[in-house]
Amino acid sequence: MMTTLGKIESQALVFDVTKYDRTRLIRLLQQMKRPEIEVFQVLSSQDKSELQKSFDQFVRRGEFKIIFVRDN
Repeated sequence: MMTTLGKIESQALVFDVTKYDRTRLIRLLQQMKRPEIEVFQVLSSQDKSELQKSFDQFVRRGEFKIIFVRDN
């Protein structure tokens, strides 16, 4: 599967795309040895460029997980 995000073109493999409940998400984070957590608050489509810059930095550093959280 090829993924194109702005200027990034890379081979992307997706594993274990699931919905986590609150308890399972907490367990996942607790199992990580040294999690590096960064929080980005996206309020509108105007935040896309800043989010894209941050995403580019993570891609350059290697493997990572993305957790989307939305308060209903």
